[in-house]
Amino acid sequence: ASKTVVADDFSRSVGSGLGSADSGGAYTTPEPRNMSVSGGQGVLSLTQTMTRQAWVGPNDVVDSDVVSSFGLSALPTAGSVYLGHLLRTDSTGANYTTRIRVMPDKSVLVGLRAINSSGAQTTVGSDGTLPFKMAAGTRIMVRSQAQGSTLRVKAWPQGTSEPDSWSRSATSSAVNGPGRAGLWSYLGGGTNAINVTLDDLRAESMATPNTLPTAAFSR
Repeated sequence: ASKTVVADDFSRSVGSGLGSADSGGAYTTPEPRNMSVSGGQGVLSLTQTMTRQAWVGPNDVVDSDVVSSFGLSALPTAGSVYLGHLLRTDSTGANYTTRIRVMPDKSVLVGLRAINSSGAQTTVGSDGTLPFKMAAGTRIMVRSQAQGSTLRVKAWPQGTSEPDSWSRSATSSAVNGPGRAGLWSYLGGGTNAINVTLDDLRAESMATPNTLPTAAFSR
């Protein structure tokens, strides 16, 4: 069973930050500058070595399924641009991160990371290369799950069928407690400024709901 905790089509106008999702409450971010919502999408305006993160929804979700689309205004000319989801971000800042890396040659890499409360990251499983190339103006769908100790991620071009199999799946016990879902992006050094756009966000809690027992007895 699953329950939708966040849904956002970004159909609003916000000059600084991402405002409030259609359902799931307001986004929180350590730095709202260079974030906005316009034209039916969220916009992260990135320059070299800039990171932007935003969280939304309840902070008590342990098992989550998150899907959204990302777009790029341009391809990186030298370094890489990174984007993905944040899962189980707890009160200390620890979380799991799904990481999509777009290279200057248009290749797209995918991986999973565990981030501790100090910001240090550990690779979970191994990274891989996705079977398609990225192009400016093309949107990419990303789906991420954290279920128990299992992490999963897949990505595919928007407008094509979602793959049946996960691009990467691995296990980790680094972040066990509940937390919020979020979105993030980072632009490497030595490259051009890029706008990363956000849309079609859905986050679901995969927790099995409590159900009333059914009485069963005989005289």
